Amino acid sequence: MGGPDVMVHPIACAQCIRYAEGLLAQTADGKALHPKTVRSQINASELFMKWWAVGNGRHAGPNPLEDVARPSPPRSDEGGAEAFRLDELRLIFEPERYSGCISFGRR
Repeated sequence: MGGPDVMVHPIACAQCIRYAEGLLAQTADGKALHPKTVRSQINASELFMKWWAVGNGRHAGPNPLEDVARPSPPRSDEGGAEAFRLDELRLIFEPERYSGCISFGRR
């Protein structure tokens, strides 16, 4: 974050945002880092700033990583249920099926 010669106390939020963007753009063996990996790196850096830098007076605060956005892992539809087709929904909710049912809320 900021390079090897940057002291901890002047690190600002703008540098932290560039750091996060750099992680998102980083590749390992030609593949982009997984969003979970990027999120973990940002979280670890935030904890370092919170507990060591700010906590020991090495940074005046507030923690510049506190409000840096973290990527959400992509959602996976693996193992999910298949949606009902329209004809299946009509069959399930056809009014004739409910004509003899007990009416809730009335006595």
